[in-house]
Amino acid sequence: NAVSAVASKRYVIVLMDMQLPVLDGVMVCKQIMAEHGSNSPKVVFVTAHALSSYRDECLDAGATQFLTKPCSLKSVDECFLKLFADPARRRDSISSMVMHGFV
Repeated sequence: NAVSAVASKRYVIVLMDMQLPVLDGVMVCKQIMAEHGSNSPKVVFVTAHALSSYRDECLDAGATQFLTKPCSLKSVDECFLKLFADPARRRDSISSMVMHGFV
């Protein structure tokens, strides 16, 4: 589960969907924030739920960004630009996502 994965390894960013098998993504995000506080990874919701009410719910739970599916590489780059000031780190993160089929 995502909460225990974040507890076992230091992640900089977590991509989260709203619909997960056991808990919904919003509850998982709240648990991660509660357990890790200021050391929490940046949570980016990537979801098909496009209504602003869903976006607000995710941001209220502690998410840093919200992307709607399908995501373009440009929208992911813009998101990472907001999250990471270092262009090399942003480029490496996006390359890793592309390699693993997330974009």
